[in-house]
Amino acid sequence: MAQSLQVTTFGTRGSTPVAGSKYAEFGGNTTCLRIHSPCLPPDVGLVVDAGSGYRECAGALLGAGIKRVAMLHTHYHWDHIQGMPFGAHTYAPGCRTVVWGPREYGIGPLEVYGHQMREPQFPMHFEKVRHQFTLVPLDHIGTQVLMFHPIGGVRIERVHALRERDADGGQILFPKNLFGKQGSYPISECLVVWMYKTMHPEYTASFRFEERPTEKVFAFLTDHEVTPGWAADLLTHLRGADLLIQDAQYNHEVYLKSRVGWGHGTPDYAAETAVRAGVRRLGITHYDPAASDDDIRLRLEEVRVKFTALGRSELAENAFACKDGETVTV
Repeated sequence: MAQSLQVTTFGTRGSTPVAGSKYAEFGGNTTCLRIHSPCLPPDVGLVVDAGSGYRECAGALLGAGIKRVAMLHTHYHWDHIQGMPFGAHTYAPGCRTVVWGPREYGIGPLEVYGHQMREPQFPMHFEKVRHQFTLVPLDHIGTQVLMFHPIGGVRIERVHALRERDADGGQILFPKNLFGKQGSYPISECLVVWMYKTMHPEYTASFRFEERPTEKVFAFLTDHEVTPGWAADLLTHLRGADLLIQDAQYNHEVYLKSRVGWGHGTPDYAAETAVRAGVRRLGITHYDPAASDDDIRLRLEEVRVKFTALGRSELAENAFACKDGETVTV
């Protein structure tokens, strides 16, 4: 079990998986992250998105004896869901996966998986494995938080209710749930997951993970359009994060020439967002499928140049490009 907040990036590519020697260093799988924290029940794996990297992630979890998965979906574009039909927990007896994901236009995780896993595009209909899953749609992103406790498991709470209890340094009641034991537990022992609706063509969520015992914070901001206005609520969502991993799919020139409105970021924008939000460390992700290892190193250099231009050389030194299978301590 992790002794402090950590993140393993099992997939860092955007749009589609890629393979070949020119992708060997940073990897070719699409988005999937595992969050490690002592605030989680020890037999639960917390995962963000099920891109093609989820196959390896699920295999690693099951290999470690972890049969229960808590899955958070940012959104349902193909590159963020395509690994679920190939994840071990989708089929292995005794495994359970609880999925939280946005619901827009009446479509949430149940409808997405039901359409993804069905004939003729997939040989097994989702209804045959439906018993392995609990699917929880999230309406009105930003009004609720998820809370994880090592004994209590998980509960979903209204933001205003958490803030009221937080002000008292109080406890919160965890109901009976798949991951833990019913009871009242201190908020100070929880991993609190905040959500923010991002700028992407579909309803997409950014997640902020606050590990209360250590006060460590990790934020994940993917599939987010360049928005030079830097909305105050976005900066509040990211404020003071020890680590931000952000989409920087296109370089600045390519973005301006032909990618405006596609819902993705640039190294320049990621760097300035980190500075404006007071982030302590930045990692970039969601690489264009055409980007080779050399191209990604150039994207990272663009981040460092921007940090230096903004007078933040210490951020330039600590910036990095995410790699498939790499674990980073927050």
